[in-house]
Amino acid sequence: SRPTGFALYSSYNEIIPEKNESSEYILVETKKLESFIGSFPCKMCFSERSKVITKCIKGFAVTLNVKCDDCDYETSFCTSQSTNTNDTPRGSYDVNRRVVKAIASIGKGHRALDMFCMSLNMSPMNYRTFQKHISSLHASSKTEMEHVLELARFEVKKCYGTLDADNEVFDITVSYDGSWQKRGFTSKYGIGCCIEILTGLVIDFEVISKFCNICEVAKRKISNPEHFQTWYNNHKGVCNQNYVGSSPGMEVEAAERLWRRSESIGFRYTTMLSDGDAKTIAHLNDCNIYGDKQIEKVECLNHVAKRLGTGLRKLVKDRSKSKNPVGGRSRGHLSEPVIQKLTRYYHNGIHKNLGNVTKMKEAIYATLFHCKSTDESPHHKLCPLGKESWCFYQRAIADGRSPEPHALKIKTPLSPNVVKEMLPLYERLSTETLLTRCLAGRTQNANEALHNVIWSKCPKTVYTSKTKLELGIFEAISIYNTGYMKTCSSYQEAAGISPGRHSYRIAKRFDKSRLRLSKRRKELQIGEYRRRLKVAQIAEEERLRATEGLVYGAGEF
Repeated sequence: SRPTGFALYSSYNEIIPEKNESSEYILVETKKLESFIGSFPCKMCFSERSKVITKCIKGFAVTLNVKCDDCDYETSFCTSQSTNTNDTPRGSYDVNRRVVKAIASIGKGHRALDMFCMSLNMSPMNYRTFQKHISSLHASSKTEMEHVLELARFEVKKCYGTLDADNEVFDITVSYDGSWQKRGFTSKYGIGCCIEILTGLVIDFEVISKFCNICEVAKRKISNPEHFQTWYNNHKGVCNQNYVGSSPGMEVEAAERLWRRSESIGFRYTTMLSDGDAKTIAHLNDCNIYGDKQIEKVECLNHVAKRLGTGLRKLVKDRSKSKNPVGGRSRGHLSEPVIQKLTRYYHNGIHKNLGNVTKMKEAIYATLFHCKSTDESPHHKLCPLGKESWCFYQRAIADGRSPEPHALKIKTPLSPNVVKEMLPLYERLSTETLLTRCLAGRTQNANEALHNVIWSKCPKTVYTSKTKLELGIFEAISIYNTGYMKTCSSYQEAAGISPGRHSYRIAKRFDKSRLRLSKRRKELQIGEYRRRLKVAQIAEEERLRATEGLVYGAGEF
């Protein structure tokens, strides 16, 4: 499991200010406000006939005019302070900046903000104003993101050696994985991230885009090809499209860009932990990124185990129409719960024998032949010996008693014909070359966790622009590397927003919850519990379907 973050622990030691220059916000019903202000006497004539008039509305900032009906004295005030700076839109207000920041942080856009306003009967923010704030937040967040990455790289270099030589380049191991903004490999956007193995910190990333909304609009409006080319020559410097190719190819393209610039930030990614889903490693070595030095590959243990499950499901599908199918619910065949269990057995066989390829291979085949065994033909030679063995047969022999019947003790039985069909797959997934790449027992859990944080900021079910996607990625990586407390402080201040005591308290609570959950997962071995629960749920679902028969199917009724 990854470290929690180099700055996360120190953030707990920061004192939350009880009194802060930042103003707090409350929601007030206008009728209550009018009634309250109207109860005060006019400062000129002391009449209590003052009334509130809304003078100007700019997003969520409202200028209120208080006028006395008797003497016509009037005064006005704005419900939010102005935040006009070089980095903020003209006429910007603190409340507007905070609202847009909040909506972006929960992965929503202008439509969600309109829904919020509709529910509270509030005047909505103009779409163009919203987009201006998004662009401004993107610029400030990008600057802060560069600082976060610099800190992460500094920590990695400290971990690998001295920092005396300014031009020294370190050979490091990174976990690399790509992800897409949309499911189904038709996404317009993709991202590749490099996480250093020892520290668990994100040190670089690349966003790939094959779409630019401005270009699409221009193509519809400018029909003349020559005129469009002239327009594009002026636009290409800020064009959001930076890739031409298929969506699956984004992972490989992002990797090449990251590896090519790695030496400029002081690293050579000489060893890569990957899932094997893309031909990234082969492409990088073909490109000779580091000259004659080849990039080594380390396998993700979880993804290697998934290959067995994928292969077994494919085997079931391929043999489904043959005379001897291997799938089905009958005893000895490959049902989904059986496939799940075999995948877990394979994973455990590698995980419990890290550092020894021979023992890994024996453990993998031991589970297969154990499941094949019967009273007439036991195959337990590869099973662990002794009274502590997981194998009931070997435990019985160690105790000097007769083994119990196989039909009662083996919960995942496999028929000889099914095992015969499975053997080629097991042979392919137990080669010395593959198992050698699994010796360290590394996983890409860190990348998966990072992707979860990123897509919580930009959900895969919601269309987004490249600017808003990057805004979410900047904040997600900062939270992943440094925690909520540091991110809240640095990103809000960079955006011209002063974080207050409530902001700090909520951020601190999030960080504590994050650490507590991480600790709980380690102590309770939550991963193993989830795997067992998943197998049990699948088995129960299959039992219910068998009992009910076919009750739903496309075009079946």
